[in-house]
This record gives sequence, C-alpha cells and structure tokens, in this order.
Amino acid sequence: MNQEFTSMFHHSISLRNSNMIDHESPRASLPIPSSPFLVPFEDNHFNIINASSLADPLDQQSSTCSSWINGDYECLPEIPLLYPIERTNTIVQCSNPHQIADRIIRSLQKLSITANFNASDASLCAETLDHTEFYVRMYKYNDNSSREILVEVQRSKGESFNYVKYARVILASARGDKVDFDMETRKRSSSASLSYIPASISYHHQDSDTCSETEVSSVEHVKDLIQKDRVDAHQLGMNSLLLLTDCERSLVSESASQVVLQGNENGPSVIKDFVYNLISGPPLNNTSSPCEVDLFAIREQEIMRNTALAVLGNSLQSVLESHPSNLKQLILTNEWRGDSGIVDVLLSELSNAEYRLHDAYQAARCIHILLETSSEIKQELLNRNVAAMLKYAHFIGMSKHSLLAAECKDALDLIADV
Repeated sequence: MNQEFTSMFHHSISLRNSNMIDHESPRASLPIPSSPFLVPFEDNHFNIINASSLADPLDQQSSTCSSWINGDYECLPEIPLLYPIERTNTIVQCSNPHQIADRIIRSLQKLSITANFNASDASLCAETLDHTEFYVRMYKYNDNSSREILVEVQRSKGESFNYVKYARVILASARGDKVDFDMETRKRSSSASLSYIPASISYHHQDSDTCSETEVSSVEHVKDLIQKDRVDAHQLGMNSLLLLTDCERSLVSESASQVVLQGNENGPSVIKDFVYNLISGPPLNNTSSPCEVDLFAIREQEIMRNTALAVLGNSLQSVLESHPSNLKQLILTNEWRGDSGIVDVLLSELSNAEYRLHDAYQAARCIHILLETSSEIKQELLNRNVAAMLKYAHFIGMSKHSLLAAECKDALDLIADV
C-alpha cells in the first residue's frame, strides 16, 4: 500500500513540475543556518591576502560543491512520505548530484546570490542582493527504475515576484538549460539594489516649485521614520532613502544625497548620523554572553547596514555627477580619513569579502567612486593598500559574486597605471 501511494505521489510531482509559480508551503519554515555575516567586526584590521597565490576560482567552486553534496546519488535523501513539495521544482534526468550542484553554484555566482551549505541533507540556504531568502534541496527520485534527481526551491523570506525570477533561473540551470545571464543578472549600477521597489513610486517630471516641495517633504518623511523607536519604521525609512538617493530613478537624488553626506545646514543631522552609525557602529552580535544575543535584532541590523552602505554608494555617485568638488572636500575630512573613519570601514569590508559578500559589493561601489574623485584621494587609498584588498575581493567575487568581481575589476582598472 505504501509503495502504491508513493508511486502516485511521485506521479503528481511530475505533473506539477512545469508550474513554476510561487506557492507557500503549509509546513513550518525550517531554521535558517547561521548567517555568514555574523562575523565580529574589527576596526583597523584588514585581512590582506595575496590573490595571486590563491587557487583558481573554478577550483574553489568545485570545493564548494563538495562541501554541499556529501557522496554520490545514493547519499541523497529520499522524498519523505506526505512531504509537500513546492511547485518551484524540477526533475533532472541525471544521476550525478555533483554535476547538478556545480550548475546551481555557477548560477548563484552569476546572479550574485550568497549561500550557506548543509551537506547532511543536500540543501543550501541562499540570500539575494535584495535579501530574498530561499532554500534549494535535492532528493532521489526513483520512477520506473530510472535514477533521477528532484531539485526543489522553497522561499523563506522576501517578495514572491523576485523569488519566482530567481527560482526559474536556478531550476533551468539545474537542468542544464542554456541561460542568458547577461539578461538575468542585475545591472552594476545603484538600481541593482532597488528592484524590489516598484517603479511607479519613482518621481516623474515635475516643475521646479513642485520638485522643491517634494525634496523637503520626502527628506522630512525619512527623518520622521528613522526617529521612531520601531524597527519596521527604520527599515521603511532606509528603503525610502535608498530610492531617493538613486540618481537613475529619483529627481530629488541630489538634495537627498547632500543630506546623507553633509547633513542639514540648519538643525541636527539626523539622517546623516543614522546612516553613518549603521555603517561604522559596533555590531549587535559583539556580546560576551550568547544568551544575550537577539538573532532577530542581529539579522535586521545586518540588512539595514547593507542598505546603509547602498545608500552611501548612491549618494556618492549622485554628488560625484553633480558637485564633484564638494565630494572631494567631504572625503578629506577627519570623519572619512581618520582612524575608524568611513574609508577604514569600507576597506575592512573588502578585506572580509568572503564573509559578507553583499556588504563587500556595496563597499566596492563606494571605493570605486572614491577612486574617481581625485588623484589625491586615489593616492591616499593606494597608500592604504587598497590594491591588495580589491584583488582579494575580486578573487572572491569570481567564484561567489559576479557583481563584486565586476566592481572590483573596474576599480582596479582605475589604478592600473598608477
């Protein structure tokens, strides 16, 4: 009886295989593996590695594949009885799990998606640049004596629209289908961090008076949100600021960026202080007692800190295009150049790229803009060994994060002739 039911269940999966739409599972969400971002942040400590002495990135991908899949086909878990498989799944006519794992890992790198691996149950937990989280699992699928593998993708957190786009690409890669990653991969520009914000809320063309009123009201709205004592209000304020400072999607990016970088001319600089404290402040996980750690608070701080780095990159880009002289004067201040200043924080993120890939990408964006600002700032960054850090981050990005690799390559090209 059990064999007959299992056969019927497997048949129902194959009928649902082509329907790759988001579907919330009734089962409880599995615990998310410990985040790779929970690494103590040490000021003025740069993990400098000679990239030329490291192994080839493709070899590192093979090593990652081995750490995800422990053994051959027979070591894969079987589909449990009455297990509700997600509709975002596919059946691969291949009995080599390492080959499928290699395809998936390469697709994650192309899409700049980070992942934690669990070899015990042939699964991984992935996080995208917009903080959509999902699981990828592999199971043995025996149907009519054929050795096939079922690949399942399950959303854990984030918007379903973005999740479906990622799931379709990953499942197509698992099958070995040809995927045009140039179309699927996000753009290098600041808008890469804003895909989850509807384009309808971007500011359309307005007259000068209306635009001026919008500038004031928008910034004041962000200020009100971040002054509240609720985490959700802070998140909404930072997401709004992320959009306002994007010069490709907002007509008020110039004024919003000036507020982020220089503060208010009259009154306290609430937004600037909030963003700078998120970037350079101590992490919540830096505590002596594990019992005192609030994992939810730590995770929310990680997300907001990454958003703050993206806001900083957007603001630097906007001011560089509108008032480059103001940007040069700003970066030469002690707040940026001093000990434990913003420059030190950005360089530290590059040196820890292996552990905080998304943060390293946003830091690389900022460093790239700083190198374009002036020859004086470029020389100072070179004196701080920025070339070695960019080479190391580029090496990590080549195997794990394509956007990080591209950003570091562009930055290295700027200092190639120095």
